[in-house]
Amino acid sequence: MLGPVPASRRERPDGRRRDTGRERVVVHGTPARDQELLLKAALVEGPEAVTAWNQWSAGADPDRLDEDSCRLLPLVYDAMRRRDVFGPWMEQTQRAYYHTWADNTRRFHAAAAVLRALHGAGIKTMLLKGPALTLQYYRNAGLRPMDDFDILVPTHLGGAAIDVLKGAGWTPVFASVGLTEGEALAVGHAYPFRSPDGQAVDLHWHVFYQRIDSTADDDFWAAARPINLCGVLTQRMSPEDQLLHVCVHAMERAWWGGDRRPNLRWVADAVMILRIEATQFDWDRFLAQAQRLRFVLPMREALGYLHDLFGAQIPAAPLARIRAISVPMGERIAERARTRPSRQWGPWLALGVRYLEYTSTLPAGTGLLGRLAGLPSFLRRRWGAGPIWMLPFAAVFRGVRRIGWTWQDLPAAAPAGEGGGPKGEGTHRSTE
Repeated sequence: MLGPVPASRRERPDGRRRDTGRERVVVHGTPARDQELLLKAALVEGPEAVTAWNQWSAGADPDRLDEDSCRLLPLVYDAMRRRDVFGPWMEQTQRAYYHTWADNTRRFHAAAAVLRALHGAGIKTMLLKGPALTLQYYRNAGLRPMDDFDILVPTHLGGAAIDVLKGAGWTPVFASVGLTEGEALAVGHAYPFRSPDGQAVDLHWHVFYQRIDSTADDDFWAAARPINLCGVLTQRMSPEDQLLHVCVHAMERAWWGGDRRPNLRWVADAVMILRIEATQFDWDRFLAQAQRLRFVLPMREALGYLHDLFGAQIPAAPLARIRAISVPMGERIAERARTRPSRQWGPWLALGVRYLEYTSTLPAGTGLLGRLAGLPSFLRRRWGAGPIWMLPFAAVFRGVRRIGWTWQDLPAAAPAGEGGGPKGEGTHRSTE
């Protein structure tokens, strides 16, 4: 971890609100106020960055700094160093920067070795997430911490790629996905591996877990751009697809994890993409991809947030167009549910949203029998339930857990005469 180890990992509730001047919009899983100050210090242009840095550093406690804020310190260090701004925090941010540079340099060489092995077996590759973003947009190995690296291979070569990694000494981490290799290839989108020296790679055969039909990734491959990693030529996503991937990945972290929040890096990643690609970004393609893949609502939310809070270079016309796109009722129901912590869902809403998510992974025109046949495998993947016979037990476990969450959220009765209110009123038990 970069910076001090946080003494507390308590997080604020999901579902913060933002006033856009048009309407009151729920922005699910967005950064907290102090985190937004740190992001502005790292990302915005002009004196507002220094102002944000001074406000943040005046109130920040080194012993209670959350992990995501720690991961942003290298980028803040670079932003303040370029402005000749120094202070008590600068030594710590500098240390985070050099730590990140050293870790990423080792990780890039490990990734290059994996690429060589895959290319040697005739399997083409594409860099996803951290490595591609660092090389193309940050352009400095010290600015963006990474835990692993992600590599995409063609869908039909997923099994062959797994065999290549095993032959190169990488070990699949079965327990982390709850599926065997064959099950993962059938209903999953990626598989994690670890090397003997502790490096980690996520091998993808689909970009999005929500879209796993055989042609879901064809457009990504067709629009890919070349990129060089440590002397190995591979591919990266187009700027438009990269922005879509960054934003959707952030929203999915907040979607299914109850109280989980997306990390802060998605904001930095998106702003960096838009800054570098401002004059050449193809908004027509971006909007078409969001609509084709049924990500209009999360993209509408993410673009508005980036534009309003961080001045991201998003023209008015695309913002107006994405707000005007008609969204089917099923997608709107799922999005409405997503803006509430999953512990607040009733059982029927939870089941309905799971079903809507499942059907969105199927090819257009799939009949009723096809939809029903694949549902158990989908639930196993989402719940990590193992064999099919374990699904009823997984469902019961989640039901009992939901009852426990509901019980925790009930008001705690205050003794009569205390608290200045009527008998029976009290405070809610904190779930933070």
